[in-house]
Amino acid sequence: MKKILLSVLSVGAVLAALCVSGCGTEPRGTEGKISLSDSLHVGTKGAVTVTLKDADLTDTVATVKVISTADQLGITLKLTGKNGVYTGSLAFTTDASSGNAIQVSNNCLVTVTYKDAFPAGTKTQTLFWKAGTMSVKLDNTSYKAIYKPMVITVTDTNIDKPSVTVTVATTSYPNPMLLTCKLLAGSYGVYVDTVYFTASTSLTGKDTVHVKSGDSVFVSYSDALVPVTLAPAAAKWTAIMPMVAPGAPVYTGVKDKIVINVLDSNVSVPSVTVHLKSAKDTAGIDVVLKAVKGSTGSYTAMVGVSLTQSVQGSVIAVLPPNDTMTITYVDPAIAAPILGTALQWQAAPVSISLDSSAYHGTAETMMITAADDHTTADSIVVNVISKLAADTVQITLRLDSTSNFSGKVGFSMGAKTATAVGVKDSDLVTVSYVDNVKNDTPSVSANWYSTQIAALGILGTNATPGATQVPAFNPGFFTWSGTCTVDSAPNFAGNGNTVRITAGTVGWAGFGWTQVDNTGALTGINMTAYDSSSLHVRLKGNASGIKILVENAVHTGQTFIPAANYGYVNDEQWHEIVIPLSAWAATCDLSGVSYFMGATFDPYVAGQYIVIDDLYWTLPAATVTPTAKRLSK
Repeated sequence: MKKILLSVLSVGAVLAALCVSGCGTEPRGTEGKISLSDSLHVGTKGAVTVTLKDADLTDTVATVKVISTADQLGITLKLTGKNGVYTGSLAFTTDASSGNAIQVSNNCLVTVTYKDAFPAGTKTQTLFWKAGTMSVKLDNTSYKAIYKPMVITVTDTNIDKPSVTVTVATTSYPNPMLLTCKLLAGSYGVYVDTVYFTASTSLTGKDTVHVKSGDSVFVSYSDALVPVTLAPAAAKWTAIMPMVAPGAPVYTGVKDKIVINVLDSNVSVPSVTVHLKSAKDTAGIDVVLKAVKGSTGSYTAMVGVSLTQSVQGSVIAVLPPNDTMTITYVDPAIAAPILGTALQWQAAPVSISLDSSAYHGTAETMMITAADDHTTADSIVVNVISKLAADTVQITLRLDSTSNFSGKVGFSMGAKTATAVGVKDSDLVTVSYVDNVKNDTPSVSANWYSTQIAALGILGTNATPGATQVPAFNPGFFTWSGTCTVDSAPNFAGNGNTVRITAGTVGWAGFGWTQVDNTGALTGINMTAYDSSSLHVRLKGNASGIKILVENAVHTGQTFIPAANYGYVNDEQWHEIVIPLSAWAATCDLSGVSYFMGATFDPYVAGQYIVIDDLYWTLPAATVTPTAKRLSK
């Protein structure tokens, strides 16, 4: 029995020795064969099919050994099949071998080995592996400013990774910067990164590259698999010249702030800085401009104005009455600083206005309003001066709700007070202000009359003093030599019509009101007791100029007074004109006044017109009845 058992065991050992490789048994002695689907494989994309045929194998799995010149240890590749035919996929990797992927290098020999147990022997097949396409490209050869990014595309079919690394350097910033290109979805071995440019001193994102105008940009990629270094992709980057300017070319006064704008297409940062100088502050101040939301490259800031001293970052001192400021901006992309548009500052003339052109009696007050844009004080002081009384008072005007200065002054026929100026009948009161900033003394004047009665009413509505007539007064209207045409127009009160005179075409035009007798003949009236009186008239029209005279019938020493000197403007708006009789006293014989208001168009322009209303003379309270005398012809 022992001998028989030993014999059986010896047979089993012999059978085991016959099967030294493979996963099946070999009841027969068929020679195994290996075949590969490719003899040359390029890149890591795809795989090679390994086929083993060995009829002696009966299991469902067989194995082969795969090595390469890059990995001599190699991998054991499992093949699956039945009926003696087994297949498997051999992949390639430039990293360490794993799974069914064998590590390869450029021009690598890959060997697949099968150990056949019966008949005993080794079967091999080889293939060559070659590196695939590698390149680095840019989407353009030149770029401007920061509007359009640079797209980097790396193609490398030798690897199968989620990302690769490139280096970016520029002429001005040669130290390489590492950027990551990510695998393009749906594309094997294609990697992309979108890169932005900035000339700012600090990077604003992980994919942002420092540049200066005229820089060359170099993008490099290398694969250790291939010893040959790829030529870097190159492009040119050019800056766009920034625009630096104030919000307006001229700023006036110290109340409004100066706006400074910068448009810089080369940076995308939260703020930029400009340097602002003035004639008063030659050292200047730095001003930080904030980015305008929603407008890439736009920056703005406001700066206050002072007549005394600057405040760093917020206020610039100016030299009155006029100053020129310069704005300098340093763009990191441009070699030289950029000088912005010159900024002009000026102090506007102080304007003074009154609420009337004439005042009557001591019960009235004069409202004074002044506009001064180059002071931050809450009050100013004006001088109120009477001509005939030769009196002066100082009145404080205070800042009002309209941002102007206003105040009142009264009138006194006795001694002046703190709030009233001394005046005499038919006085001229002038308000003046000393503007030390512009070295100017603006002023405005108005007539003042004591309590008066209506006299010599000539033309007007029932709301004017001209409604009351005086004895011996008999005015008549005339035009000289048919030089004018006469019609009607709405009066000043808006409740009726008044007279409108239009210049004719004979080369000159004149008209007026005279003293006539009951027959309509020209006569005169003694006005010597009225030397303190004044002529009042409202004028409205487009006439370039109107001149007014008062004279006797013989036209001795004519004096024409321009209405513009007393407030007339050819703007087709009503203007009240008040001229004292003393303006004509030097050339007019007051003992026989025939022309109460003669007028001529000067300069003469055919077709221009003037509308006249509320024409009258005022008399002081102590009146004298005028006497008429017939003029000899």
